[in-house]
Amino acid sequence: MSINDGELSGAEIFDNITLAAEAGLLDTDKWVKQLFADLEDFEYFLNELAQYNASYTICDRWWHAFSQLACGKDTPGFSTSKEIAAGLYKHASETGQI
Repeated sequence: MSINDGELSGAEIFDNITLAAEAGLLDTDKWVKQLFADLEDFEYFLNELAQYNASYTICDRWWHAFSQLACGKDTPGFSTSKEIAAGLYKHASETGQI
């Protein structure tokens, strides 16, 4: 995805990621490059995700997709949108994707 500020809502970005994850198209060690045109787009996604719980709720489908991308992290520290964004960033960093 190539994301320009404000071009896609957080929900639209999350839906695109969820559809790709549910279709089995993503590799947990390569998903950042599979989904985003560049690091700036990935950072935009993380920022949108981190702020999402301020106004909305992460639905189960999104949570499961994000959990899958973070290698099945099913821990108490993976519940708010800010924690999920941090977990995805950490996994991407640990796997050399960023």
